[in-house]
Amino acid sequence: MRKNHKLLLGNLVRQNATVRPNETAIIYEDNKLTFKQLDEDTNKLANALIGIGVEKGDRVGILLLNPHISTIYYFACAKIGAVLVPISFMASESEMIYIINKVEVSTLCYSQDFFEVVNKMKEHTSSIERYILFEGNKRQKEMFSYVDLMMSASAKEPDGIIIDEDDPHVIIFTSGTTGHPKGAVISHRSYYLLAGVLTHKLTMSPKSIYLNAYPMFHMAGIVGVLGGTYEGYAVVMISVPPTSIKLLDAIQRFKVTHFLAVPTIWKRLLAFPDFDNYDLSSLKVAMGASDSMPEELLQQIHNRTSATCPQLYGLTEGGILTYLEADDALRKIGSSGQAHCQAELRVVDEKGNDVKNGETGEIICRSPHQMLYYCDMPEATASTINEDGWLSTGDLARFDEENYLYIVGRKKDMIISGGQNIYPAEIERVLNEHPSIFEACIVGLTDKEWGEAVAAAIVLEQNVAMTETEVIEYVRKELASYNKPKYVKFFSSLPRTAATGKLQKVEIRKNLAEEFTL
Repeated sequence: MRKNHKLLLGNLVRQNATVRPNETAIIYEDNKLTFKQLDEDTNKLANALIGIGVEKGDRVGILLLNPHISTIYYFACAKIGAVLVPISFMASESEMIYIINKVEVSTLCYSQDFFEVVNKMKEHTSSIERYILFEGNKRQKEMFSYVDLMMSASAKEPDGIIIDEDDPHVIIFTSGTTGHPKGAVISHRSYYLLAGVLTHKLTMSPKSIYLNAYPMFHMAGIVGVLGGTYEGYAVVMISVPPTSIKLLDAIQRFKVTHFLAVPTIWKRLLAFPDFDNYDLSSLKVAMGASDSMPEELLQQIHNRTSATCPQLYGLTEGGILTYLEADDALRKIGSSGQAHCQAELRVVDEKGNDVKNGETGEIICRSPHQMLYYCDMPEATASTINEDGWLSTGDLARFDEENYLYIVGRKKDMIISGGQNIYPAEIERVLNEHPSIFEACIVGLTDKEWGEAVAAAIVLEQNVAMTETEVIEYVRKELASYNKPKYVKFFSSLPRTAATGKLQKVEIRKNLAEEFTL
């Protein structure tokens, strides 16, 4: 049966071009692409890549700020069986070199923004055979021009290439917080099914309009685009950085119905002085991801937008794993929801045994959405996915009596103080609910007496005051005494990744350690 109907991502664009050719697929700034135009552009690029020697299985790296062009590369590679390698435009030069060498990128596509960086990298990379420059006047003789390739290529569907749904189609690199980043290799089938779950759970239809604020080197950015081609709705993309003005303007201008962002982004939007002057009446679903939404934040989003607030939890290696229904958002504050129909979840101890509901352990998962393996890292793959297919997430959590999942932190971030396990996410949740606190980060610092001590980095709301003692006493009243911070420091802002808004705990821990430890 699977041989007769393969779940190939290139088919999504082709099908929508047939069914709804003149409907809008992609909106980027003042540019709009219909599904027919998107299909034709991906065909042109696919045929152009074949024409310059790109073959099935070749790794095609992209280093672009423009998400619209990244999307065309994504589907073009999917149609010819090439494996796309999106490179973070925020990565350092050494990180880019590592990624290119690790996966042996043979074709590098980049924009003029990275012209000098790519020139510097050439002497440290040997696998690249072809360079494609998106735009600009600096093109050198050995480079191809994206514009010239597109002008001369055929818009017909590429043929003669046999692709299986279990073939790799993209390699997404993790953040590398514990060393070099790892490249998660994802199959066509994995993201085809993932797009289906996303659109189903969020009740999306061809009439929906989705605002994609994530870059295309992040799972959420890719899945956001895939959802549009799966269900046939328009995807609005914005240029980096995704400022409050850009996001609010896009929602108002394009009548966005669905939007996904981490809690910090929602806080910034709600704190924006002109927030209530924007017409956000089109917004139906305001999704949260990564961190749990505090109750006050949920109430604000609902009251000031009339949107529902479901939650998602997932990871690069495992895909989307849970979904919290909008009706449960306030009833299950702090929860990431329940496993959806295509995901199996367990919470286990150090020996791999299931813990009781209410007890904390590591989340392991098994689903068709998860990665095939880490690129060229067999040992890391074996330690992450066991022989029965269960993937270790590195996230600590507990189930409640109704099997709703509550994330309590990363396993590597767990603080052990005097033999007591302390979970930063639980303390952060409590602190983020305080009306005077804009955001909080909890880390562990080396302590001579207790092994580790709890340290808090705090950003206050504007025009409010709070003392270190008040922070400590607030936590002591809300949680067991051993959770209260020993050290507290106030910041005007905390370092976060520009792409996803995640706290950069390594930098925060370093800053706190310099002040509070010898």
